[in-house]
Amino acid sequence: FLDPGSDTFVLGTKDEILYDDYDVQDPGLNDFAWIDDYDLGDDVIELFGDASQYELKEESISLNSGNFGATQFGAAETYRSELGVSIYYLGATYGSRLQEVPELIGFIAENNNFSATNDFANFIENGLSDSDNFVFV
Repeated sequence: FLDPGSDTFVLGTKDEILYDDYDVQDPGLNDFAWIDDYDLGDDVIELFGDASQYELKEESISLNSGNFGATQFGAAETYRSELGVSIYYLGATYGSRLQEVPELIGFIAENNNFSATNDFANFIENGLSDSDNFVFV
C-alpha cells in the first residue's frame, strides 16, 4: 500500500499504453506525460506490459513555446528546459507495423526529491522490474 503522501502516475493501463501518438515513425515529442513532482521514495509510475518494453534515458528535454511540443535539441523559443529521465516505450505494434523509433511516453523532471543523475543509475542498476517505483499492469 502507498503512503498517504504518495502519488501514482498512470502512463499505462492493463489494456493499453497511454501517451502514444500511434505514429510508428514519430518519437512522440508532442504527446507525453511531464512529471514535475516525482518523489523516488514514495511515488509509483504505472506502465502497461512489462519491463522489457521500456527504455530509460537520462537527458535534457526542452519545451518549445511555439507549439508546446518538446525537442531534445533545444529551440529558438524554448521556455523550459530540464534535466530528467525519459521513459520510452519500445513495443508498439499497429496492425502489422512495428514502432520504428522508441516512443517517448513520460519524462521525470529533476526536483528536490529526484536527482536524474543519481536516481537514474539506481533505476538501471536495479532494473525496472525489480524497482518499487514502477508497477506493470
